[in-house]
Amino acid sequence: MPNRKKKDIATKKSNQFDLRLIEENKLILLSDQDRDLLMQALDNPPAPNEALRGAMNSSRRSISD
Repeated sequence: MPNRKKKDIATKKSNQFDLRLIEENKLILLSDQDRDLLMQALDNPPAPNEALRGAMNSSRRSISD
């Protein structure tokens, strides 16, 4: 039984470390060209297409039900 407890503690510590490592490394590196394209898209977003309008309508219906 003690070995099981030690294994559980080690697994929990490992999982906590893994989550912290992922959280600390959420940084995404972009090339200058990709950064410029992203900023342009954020500054001037395209109009919603038919698929997006349909998804918005579906979401509104499910929320209001």
